Amino acid sequence: MFNAVIQRFKEAQLKAFESYLVVARFEQEALPILDPSLRATRIRKEAEVTHEFELFCVRIARAVVETVRSNASTSVASTIDVESELRVAEADIKAALAIGAVPDMDAFCASLNQRFNVRVGALQ
Repeated sequence: MFNAVIQRFKEAQLKAFESYLVVARFEQEALPILDPSLRATRIRKEAEVTHEFELFCVRIARAVVETVRSNASTSVASTIDVESELRVAEADIKAALAIGAVPDMDAFCASLNQRFNVRVGALQ
């Protein structure tokens, strides 16, 4: 379920990039005398898009950890170190992105569910 949200975000990023390219081309055709430094349409660099995607994945990871924690028993919830879990997730996210893969937050969620004995159905 989390992976589907991540995939949808990635698709939206691609559509946005393609749309900005169309606008940039149109701006150049409609205003050919305009100096390139004065063009209004800004195409984001790949590093910016990647950074945005990474931050999105980290926010999803936080949602996973907080959701697991809120569905765990009170005694178990108090033992979940949210920041520690997020550091692990962030390292996994960076590793996945470094090899061009999409981070698997469903697997991260399943791992937390198993470790903290949270019913998977509670998160769907």
